[in-house]
Amino acid sequence: MYESGSLVPSDDGTAVAQRRASDADRSRFAELVQAAVGDGRLDLSEADERLTAVYAARTIAELHRIVADLGVLPGPEPPDRAVLELRTRSARVRQDGPWQVPPRVVAEAASGQVRLDFTAAVCPHREVRVDASCRSGSILLIVPRGWQVRVEQQETRSGAVRNKVTEPARPGAPLIRLYASTTSGRVVARYPYGRKGRLGR
Repeated sequence: MYESGSLVPSDDGTAVAQRRASDADRSRFAELVQAAVGDGRLDLSEADERLTAVYAARTIAELHRIVADLGVLPGPEPPDRAVLELRTRSARVRQDGPWQVPPRVVAEAASGQVRLDFTAAVCPHREVRVDASCRSGSILLIVPRGWQVRVEQQETRSGAVRNKVTEPARPGAPLIRLYASTTSGRVVARYPYGRKGRLGR
């Protein structure tokens, strides 16, 4: 288990440390944890524990404590950090074919469908956060075999959240962290039909 440490921000960093953490902040600190696995400072179980803590952190101070013993801090957030947003009321919206996956995707469906097909996508990130919210509509995630989907949070009434991505993950393949909420709709993650999904990039 990681120790909380006592990292004290310098200058006027105290105010920054107490600021509420955004999803982009959590992603930047998660990248530090992943890098620590790559250079041998953390093993996989330690990294998994810290990543869970990173995505549960509410303030910048909490994030600092999680990586304090690693001796590194993330740089400032790049201004062009992309978020892909797909929203529909009653139509069908799809993202497929060759496309570059950003670190975060937001999908919202009222009564239509949002289809996210990662089969031919290029993903430069080890982890991608997908926020999926639907009322009576549906949101479908299609991922290549070898990728991993983890349902981090789900809120349902009469709807359903189903993760059919159950095969062992390929080492180094992307992990999709899914945060799903639905009223009477469906959020489903699965492999492609009719053929073996390629491993993706």
